[in-house]
Amino acid sequence: MKDEREKFLELSTELNTKCNIIEILRNKEKEHLMYLKDVINNISEGIVVFDSNEKISLCNKAVSKILGLTVLELVNKLRLFEKYYIYLENYGRGSQEDAVELYNKYMKNKKPMKNIVLKLREKSSLNDKYLELNSNPIIKNNELAYTILTIKDVTEKRVHRINSQKQAKFVKNVVDTVEVPIAVVEYPKMKYKLTNKKYEQIIRCQSKSNKTLIFDSKKPKYINYNLCKILQGTACNYKTYTVNPYSTKDKNGSERFYKLKFIPYKNNDNSINIHIHGSDITEEVNHNIELEKVTKLKDEFFTIISHELRTPLTIIYSSIQLAYDVYKDEITPNMGKT
Repeated sequence: MKDEREKFLELSTELNTKCNIIEILRNKEKEHLMYLKDVINNISEGIVVFDSNEKISLCNKAVSKILGLTVLELVNKLRLFEKYYIYLENYGRGSQEDAVELYNKYMKNKKPMKNIVLKLREKSSLNDKYLELNSNPIIKNNELAYTILTIKDVTEKRVHRINSQKQAKFVKNVVDTVEVPIAVVEYPKMKYKLTNKKYEQIIRCQSKSNKTLIFDSKKPKYINYNLCKILQGTACNYKTYTVNPYSTKDKNGSERFYKLKFIPYKNNDNSINIHIHGSDITEEVNHNIELEKVTKLKDEFFTIISHELRTPLTIIYSSIQLAYDVYKDEITPNMGKT
């Protein structure tokens, strides 16, 4: 009995120690879970965990804040469609049907989803909200255990991008409507960063001989070899260069003249942008050509006239001089006046 009692006491002590250890581990686990919960609930990115039956098993506060829905409302998938018109920006046709198709493609087929952007338009206010979605299915023993979906509000970034695109399009339209050739060439890459329609017309209408290729982000364009040398000289000397006049031909084959200026600008990375702009001086050049032709005709006219009159005048002058020398005494004052 004494031995059994000692064994019982030892077993009780061991069991008590293990219980204490378990309690400590539970407290640590509880602290860890609370810490993890605080972290998950205080990050700006929304996190949703779906179980194998596609039901929400975890959802942090950011999801409710981003979508403007409570956790209970999020459980009902239809509630999301009741509040928002949902469109996809980088998938399919951008219709609400695509949102359902996208859900079936990734969530039901257990495929990871990368950087899919949803456009949510609130039905009451018609305000737009842009969300970036990423999902990752967790597979265990060849079975779907759960799916982690992250939601990021990219409205500000997306709106800024859309406004930038609109602004760039507006500037491009303004530049294209100007009847002045404008271009920006990046040196030494020899790549066009900007061209307007007028400049492209000039480039397209040049002769196909003696060309150097300049690659553009959209399509290759060609530039006259002499023009390429001017670009190199402008960049190397870092001085404004003016070509006056620069001759080319329009689509009708008529010769046009432009005054082109090449202005270098140095970037922070020491690369150089060469700004090209020009003015059409065809009328002025043609006017000067006409003036030169008139001047030439005038000079030719006076040359011919002087040549034609010189011979008879010389004969008359010689005859008069001879008359004065031979018949000096016989010429009366009246005859001399005549």
